[in-house]
Amino acid sequence: MLCFRCEYRARFLETGERHRHECGDILKSKSSCYMFMPCCPVVTKATPGWRPRFAGALFSTRENAVCVLNPDKGCNVKLDAIDYGKGKVALVWKEG
Repeated sequence: MLCFRCEYRARFLETGERHRHECGDILKSKSSCYMFMPCCPVVTKATPGWRPRFAGALFSTRENAVCVLNPDKGCNVKLDAIDYGKGKVALVWKEG
């Protein structure tokens, strides 16, 4: 399940580059991984016009990708953890 939410899997699908052999095995997913990194945020901008910014497909919303906020490329984001107690955390991207 982790692989389908991992930045390294996304990079493999875009460029073919794999950090581990498993990153390129797109028919499977690991439940545990020492390389897991949540997908980096994508910056978008609205398509000019009258359409709503974020809406369901019924309303034909349109967004265009601008860039990916990648800390490796100097973007001002860092990975942080929110503590949920009992050893559980959620990984989130924060500015800073």
